Amino acid sequence: MLRPPGVAYPYPYPCHIHGIDIFAAIRDPATKEPLETFTLITTDANELLEPIHDRMPVILEPKDYDRWLQLDDPTHPPIDLLRAFPAEQMIVWKVDSRVGNVRNDDEGCIASLA
Repeated sequence: MLRPPGVAYPYPYPCHIHGIDIFAAIRDPATKEPLETFTLITTDANELLEPIHDRMPVILEPKDYDRWLQLDDPTHPPIDLLRAFPAEQMIVWKVDSRVGNVRNDDEGCIASLA
């Protein structure tokens, strides 16, 4: 287990080893105006994150980007893309608690405490 019960340690969001993470989100397609908000979609945590939290954002794989963005095809709704990202393609590490304060904005916030 990555943390003892009842003890909270900060972790940066686990990174996709092979590139940039793209999170599944939703928007209002009825307007062309920029929105000042968004919603991240979550799913059950994979085995890497389960010891830290019971859910995680849906991370899309590059092969799924176009399908997620093509919402006008009712024969292929992207429901099956709402799944946990493979744990073997991610890494996680513990960081200092200063990451939880918005006044701290430097690379040291995500340095590993290994």
